Amino acid sequence: MTATRTARSRRAARLSAAVALLAAAVVGLSACDPHQAGSAAVVGNYRVTETSINGGAAAVLKAFQQQGTTAPAGNILLRTLVDRAVDDALVAVAAQREHIVVTQGQIDNLIDINGGRTQLTSDFATRDQLWLPPGQIDDLARASLIQIALGNKLAPGGTATAVEAAVTGYKAKLAKELGVSISPRYGSWDPKTLLITGTVDDLSVPAAGEPSPTPSAG
Repeated sequence: MTATRTARSRRAARLSAAVALLAAAVVGLSACDPHQAGSAAVVGNYRVTETSINGGAAAVLKAFQQQGTTAPAGNILLRTLVDRAVDDALVAVAAQREHIVVTQGQIDNLIDINGGRTQLTSDFATRDQLWLPPGQIDDLARASLIQIALGNKLAPGGTATAVEAAVTGYKAKLAKELGVSISPRYGSWDPKTLLITGTVDDLSVPAAGEPSPTPSAG
């Protein structure tokens, strides 16, 4: 599979999950020194920690183990989780800037009418190219609702394609303004696709004192 097809598959998986919820809040982010060790990615003044990514990956692998199905390769899983964490960071900043507020009631309603937390947790944890860690259903619902609101604000009355394009364009400009950097062990940031691409710098060997990037189901 080419890099382009892989990027499209990851983007399509993310979109299909949003559509399933009628269409990632910030996962593992904290204000920090951008040069602080242990960062999987840095978005503006926020970083995605390797600890949070490893924890999410371990939870996903456990879900595959419990279902008795074949899990994705560790490096692919990790890259996907970092991808979504970066996207979640951009969405969270967009919500703040555009004064978009999503209530817990809206989140609960969205989840309930689409099968409930139990069903969605099981489905999304092992869905190909999505691999949402259990416990992050609310985060996905929140991010979906924010992007729906953002799209309606940017392209009121527009088609689904126009709305999606408006949101993607907004995030692309925001990413350029804030700056996005990715740890080379996961690849490199592609501003055109808003995804991590390229070769990796040995995902299996962490630097001294840093957490292992190879998750375990425990």
